[in-house]
Amino acid sequence: MMRGYRVHGRCQDASGAPVEAIVRIRSLPMPIEPDMGAGDTASARSGANGVFEFTTAIPPGVWPLAAELRGWMLEEPDTLQVPEFEAPPPLVVTMRALPFIEGWVFDDAGAPVVRAKVEVRQRRGNYIESSYSKEDGSFMIYQRNRDGAPVNLFVVGDEIQEREFPGLIEWGTRGVKLVVERSRSFPIRVIERESGAAVEDFAIRRSENANGQPSSGYQLQAPHLGGLAEVGGLRNGLNYVIVIPTDPALVPSVWIKLDTNAAAEEPLTIALDRLHALEVVVRLRDGTPVAGSNLRVFDRPLAHDSAWVDARSTSREVFGTGPYSQLLAAAVSDASGHGRLFAPEGSEELFVDAHGEHLPTKFSLVRPFEQAPPIELLVSLGAASAKPCPRTGVSPSRLWSPAPTGSTWLASHA
Repeated sequence: MMRGYRVHGRCQDASGAPVEAIVRIRSLPMPIEPDMGAGDTASARSGANGVFEFTTAIPPGVWPLAAELRGWMLEEPDTLQVPEFEAPPPLVVTMRALPFIEGWVFDDAGAPVVRAKVEVRQRRGNYIESSYSKEDGSFMIYQRNRDGAPVNLFVVGDEIQEREFPGLIEWGTRGVKLVVERSRSFPIRVIERESGAAVEDFAIRRSENANGQPSSGYQLQAPHLGGLAEVGGLRNGLNYVIVIPTDPALVPSVWIKLDTNAAAEEPLTIALDRLHALEVVVRLRDGTPVAGSNLRVFDRPLAHDSAWVDARSTSREVFGTGPYSQLLAAAVSDASGHGRLFAPEGSEELFVDAHGEHLPTKFSLVRPFEQAPPIELLVSLGAASAKPCPRTGVSPSRLWSPAPTGSTWLASHA
């Protein structure tokens, strides 16, 4: 084994004054302590006199170096060289104090805004220059890029209307006051369409357009008595929300329009459809059952292969012009070729794709719940026809390829 050395040194600013910081040696090639792993990081903290020492021996080599302290950045060096046959000289780490912009975020009533994100609007190098406001609304943004040009500030948060402040602000400015409007809210009530019963366990996501591009993560992730909830974080005017039930037997809603400028005397009722079992069987044209066929059912045909979403998965989001096909259910055919899909019972038309050890094929199922089960899905081991098929019963069409799905918070509550 190679010999290691205890690295020590001093952390200081450009004038030589001591700086208290955390110095890190990264990408070490092997565990050097019982609780460390290969490629891990060793850390040492400098005291008031700037002196630090690593408690573990560092092996010979050239290692990436970092130093951390709020309001400071590492100036030099960016690597540490440990000789093979002698101890390295004391390491001198020089830090650079960062210029900053300091101020407060208030609402239009003069109250401080907590957890508002204040960020520099311009793209400036590789660093994100931003800060979150504290309990008193105060914030401090550090200039992490060497470009000292004045900047615009942008404020965003769940409880406020996002706003850009176009006036240029010089680095080093203090006492900046940013005034924003509070977000709006809208009452909703969620029920099951068939029974009219309240749906109490659900989450929502917000969007600023009807194309289904979420502008927020999951919100209201808690049971709601009587299915009632107050959707917050809305901007003035039109907003769109989707309701995502925890119960996997219920279908997420379509994107619902909420107008915060319209007086809401009663909560807006959002009805969710219940999924019902749909029996299918996958066969070759000679009647041979096909096992292991991966089946998916959508509420509309795909505009292109990737134009589908899964409301329960943040890993299946599509950005662009919609609307998009919504994944309703998935299944795998068994040894007899049978599979069970799920869809709303009143569906006029569903769209199924099948892929496996056969040609990927898609089908149009017209009034599927009026057909005698199981619905036969015919696939081929040979060439596929590109000719479109009539929409009668089950209609195979052009080829398409599968895309992965993911899991979300909702999966753990199912």
